[in-house]
Amino acid sequence: MATIATAESLGVRVKMVTGDQVAIARETAKTMGMGSDILDAATLGDVDKKPSKAAADAIEQADGFAQVFPQHKFHIVEVLQQRGHLVGMTGDGSTTLLR
Repeated sequence: MATIATAESLGVRVKMVTGDQVAIARETAKTMGMGSDILDAATLGDVDKKPSKAAADAIEQADGFAQVFPQHKFHIVEVLQQRGHLVGMTGDGSTTLLR
């Protein structure tokens, strides 16, 4: 929790990206002091196509994503980068940082 709080105090927005179920991701986010707006990867649409504005907005605004596969992680990062965010991943790629 302290790491997330420190990152956020420095202007870094932390998003959870996990293969876990949505309910588990929301509970983990709550425990970690993160927001609970966790999207199911199924809501991301076709990761091989350009996302709609609504889908890209949802990716940018969400606190995290659950039930993702590697291709979802790449899609999330790509959308955020296309919107001008500097994005980094830590650990096994399960936490996305954007600034």
